[in-house]
Amino acid sequence: MNVKNAEHELDKNEPVHHLPTIAEVLEQSPVSIGKIAHVLLDKVYKWDGVRVDPTHNALHVAALSTFCTLKPTNDHLEVEIVLRRKLEDQRIARTAQVGKSSHSNFININSDLQVDSRLMGWLHEAYESNYQHEGH
Repeated sequence: MNVKNAEHELDKNEPVHHLPTIAEVLEQSPVSIGKIAHVLLDKVYKWDGVRVDPTHNALHVAALSTFCTLKPTNDHLEVEIVLRRKLEDQRIARTAQVGKSSHSNFININSDLQVDSRLMGWLHEAYESNYQHEGH
């Protein structure tokens, strides 16, 4: 997998903080959850301009800005998809309004077989919306 991390410029006077890698975030969860994340990331990396910004417990998938967040847990991968609409589907665990016209839609994935065309369609909609929202 081609790993693309956001660049971080350090000030010589700032203390140096370790920025985790994608692998370090995923190794905190069972191998099966890491596999799901890799399957999903391999698909979104095919889209222009996609990068992954790891934090201590999540992977933020972004183009111009974050359109998806992956949070590995002990028994599933939580996929948060930011869209201009609330998804109405049995796979949606919960939703939250995060702005005037944005909704976070949370899906819990526990098998790489769930990284299917429906999930990828929602992710691609979020990716495309990311560019439209930023005026491109």
